[in-house]
Amino acid sequence: PVYFSGLVTLSRTPDMVPWEGWAQALDGFSWTSIGARPSRYPEDLISLWRWSERLRELAPPLEAFKPSTLPLSALLDLIPQV
Repeated sequence: PVYFSGLVTLSRTPDMVPWEGWAQALDGFSWTSIGARPSRYPEDLISLWRWSERLRELAPPLEAFKPSTLPLSALLDLIPQV
């Protein structure tokens, strides 16, 4: 998947790609906007702080790993002889 975040600039400039242009460029890809909302682009200031939250929501849950143990003899084998 493609996680897209359009640049939030708080102003529209003549050289700015409109949201529709980004959507057209990403057509054919499985894409999700994690940044500005299409209705607020490019003035969606809050999206500058919320993109990481959106990315975390899309990520699979993390597995908790059980701590392992290492016998002392194996640890000693790992330590270089000084």
